[in-house]
Amino acid sequence: MSPDLAPRPTRDVSDPPHTGGPARSVGQDDIENELIHMRHSFGESLAGLDQSVRRIEGEFDATLAGNGRKRPGESMTCEHAARVEPVPPRTPAGCEECLAAGTSWVHLRLCLTCGHVGCCDSSPGRHATRHARATSHPVVASYEPGERWAWCYVDRVGVDLPSRAVPYLR
Repeated sequence: MSPDLAPRPTRDVSDPPHTGGPARSVGQDDIENELIHMRHSFGESLAGLDQSVRRIEGEFDATLAGNGRKRPGESMTCEHAARVEPVPPRTPAGCEECLAAGTSWVHLRLCLTCGHVGCCDSSPGRHATRHARATSHPVVASYEPGERWAWCYVDRVGVDLPSRAVPYLR
């Protein structure tokens, strides 16, 4: 198999980044691999290629819409993100529970309701998710330097980062 036809790993679009969710659904890499395959199959037949591209994009959009998801790069809001009033992080140095226990984390998440800083689901403690479940605080933002995204645990979807949260991020 040629290197440009080799499958590339993707993550489930229903889980926030770095969680390693259990299911795998259609992703941008799947579409790119299918398009590469079609280019080789159709050769110079651009009409056939255009038709197939439209079919695949339609299936992708239908899959996303059926799951309540968005296309990569598109914006989405939810009622929970629209209602948050972000506050400063309580432990700017890292995950509140990991710091107390002397353990490490992989990535950090900031609760936009109370300022709790917790570790991601790839970390042993999974403190951000545990906090969200225990408190019913629905929206977190990445607390990694330079990252600007948010996740709603209730709707299980990436949402627009509320602009009011930006001053509290790293």
